[in-house]
Amino acid sequence: GPVASRNSSLQIHTLDFSTFNKPGRYRIILEDGDSSYPFTISATPHHHAAVASLKGFYFQRMSTTLSPVYAGKWARPFAHPDEHVLVHASAATEKRPEGTVIASPGGWYDAGDYNKYLPTAATALWNLITAYDLGSCTGPTHRDDWGLPESGNGVPDLLDEARWELEWLLRLQEADGGFANKVTNLCWFSGMPETSTAPQVITAKTTHDTASAAAVLASAARVFADWDPAFAASCLGAARHAWDFLELHPGATPAAGFTNPSDICTGQYQDPLGDDDERAWAAAELYRTTGEESFHDAFATYWPIHS
Repeated sequence: GPVASRNSSLQIHTLDFSTFNKPGRYRIILEDGDSSYPFTISATPHHHAAVASLKGFYFQRMSTTLSPVYAGKWARPFAHPDEHVLVHASAATEKRPEGTVIASPGGWYDAGDYNKYLPTAATALWNLITAYDLGSCTGPTHRDDWGLPESGNGVPDLLDEARWELEWLLRLQEADGGFANKVTNLCWFSGMPETSTAPQVITAKTTHDTASAAAVLASAARVFADWDPAFAASCLGAARHAWDFLELHPGATPAAGFTNPSDICTGQYQDPLGDDDERAWAAAELYRTTGEESFHDAFATYWPIHS
C-alpha cells in the first residue's frame, strides 16, 4: 500500500517489475486517467544517463577544441591554453618567485567560472574512479564507445575522461611534493571561455589539497595499472611524494586550508576541521593500492578522530 513520502506531502506507491522483462518504454495509467512519467524497462536502463553524465565532464574540458563530431550543439573553440600561468604571491618561493611563468593546461572548468580547483577535482575524480572500480569487467563503466575523442583506443572511456583531469592534477605538484589549491583568475569572468584574456595564477599549496591529491592519484594508479602501467606508475609516484610531504608537515597547513588573499575573489573550499579526514583518505587509498602496512597504520591513526 501507499506510504507517506519523507520528502514531500505525497503518497508513495511501490511497484515491483522484477518478473516483467519485456524491454520497452512504459507508463502506469490509473483508472481516473492520471499517469506516471514514462519509464524504461531494459537490461541497461541507466545507460543514457551514464553516457550523458560522462559527456558532462567532456563538455567542461579546458585547453582544447570541442568538435561538433563529439560535442554536437555544444561545440566551442579552443580556449584557456594555460601555458602562461603566473605564480601568485601566496605560492612564491625562493626558487619559484612571484610572477614565474608555469604551464598548467588541461583539466575541467569547475562551474560557471573558468577556474580549476583541486578540492572539487579530487571529489569528481573519486566518483569517476570509484564508479569504474565498483563495476564488473564487462559492465558499462568499461565501455569504449561513449562518444569521446579517445573512444576506440582500447581504454574505457570513463578512464579516458578521468585522465584528462588527472594529467592536469599532476601539474599542480611542486618539487617538495605539495599540491597547489587552484589555478584561477584573480576574480570572476563572465562570457564565453574563448573570449577570456584574464591572467591565470596558481596559488599556494596546502596539506588538505596534498592529501586529497595523494588519495585520488593512488586510486588512479590502481585502476590504470591494467591499461597504462607507465601512467599508473607516475600517479603512484606522485601520491608517494605527496605522502612524504604530509609526513614532513604533520599539522594542517594552513589550519583551515587555503584562504583567498585580498587580490583573489574566486571560490574557496576551506576546511576548519583540519585535514585528518583527507589524510585518512590518502592513507586508505595508498594502502589499498600498495598493501604496505605503514599506510594501514597511518589510516588507523587518523580515522578514529572522525569516527
